[in-house]
Amino acid sequence: RDMLYYKGHIDMDEIKILDIEDGKDKDFNINVKNAFKLRSKATEEVYLFCAKKPEDKQRWLQACTDERKRVEEDKQMGFVIPENQKKQAMLNAKKSRHGKMKGVNYGGFTVPPPHQCLHPLHQ
Repeated sequence: RDMLYYKGHIDMDEIKILDIEDGKDKDFNINVKNAFKLRSKATEEVYLFCAKKPEDKQRWLQACTDERKRVEEDKQMGFVIPENQKKQAMLNAKKSRHGKMKGVNYGGFTVPPPHQCLHPLHQ
């Protein structure tokens, strides 16, 4: 509980963000509250996320929207990261974990200090 685990990455360039109403979800056949989905345009995979509070859900949705805006602005400015640099960064991230990563460390804390408000992308 209250620990973060790195399971992998999702290519947001190929994702559609879906705001889900509370109630029965047709894809997963479960009742959801404060939920949103990420659906892959390429593979039709669906990732379901549920937040504790409606405000948290809105923060996540806003963070996803903001990230997409930044990516679009970077494209318009001509900023491009070459594929070989992307692959090298992923390899470096995997090497730095030394085996299975148990939790994310925030300056010695297993979870962020209670007074620190984190943006959803950093939770």
